[in-house]
Amino acid sequence: MKLSIPSIGRAWAFENGHYAVVVVEAGNVPIDPTAYRELPTRHGVGLYQWSDGASTLSYSDAGKRIWIAGNIKQEDSQRFANRLPEVTSAFFPLRSQSGN
Repeated sequence: MKLSIPSIGRAWAFENGHYAVVVVEAGNVPIDPTAYRELPTRHGVGLYQWSDGASTLSYSDAGKRIWIAGNIKQEDSQRFANRLPEVTSAFFPLRSQSGN
């Protein structure tokens, strides 16, 4: 499901009956890095947080802030981020055509 939220940007929701993940493309708003810990992604350094059974990972890409949030573990958040194409890709947030 894709949503357009004027004040945020675009958002997509994915679920499989057990896990739910939301990907949000927003403006590259500054965030407080002290509330997160660094986690490497193929897009550069991401900022990760775990709270109340849910994870949040964000990173910057082409002047946008990408957020990945859901009831998934750190390694799954990182794997999910690493499989996303660049935000400028026509396939974002789906996996790239090459299956990266």
